[in-house]
Amino acid sequence: MKTVIDVSEWQGVIDWEKVKPHISGAIIRCGYGSDSEKYDDEQFKRNADECTRLGIPFGVYLYSYAK
Repeated sequence: MKTVIDVSEWQGVIDWEKVKPHISGAIIRCGYGSDSEKYDDEQFKRNADECTRLGIPFGVYLYSYAK
């Protein structure tokens, strides 16, 4: 079974070395709302960098609001 986690700034600073043995990959929020820096996820760069460093497969998404 593959386990993929969904993470954002709401999970705080993740210890990716501790998480790695328990997951197959991650989906990382890069922001929300509209395409503006003020809506960027504060942990996005760190989460993506850590997954890259540790060889954890990941994808990214922009959370949006339907109107």
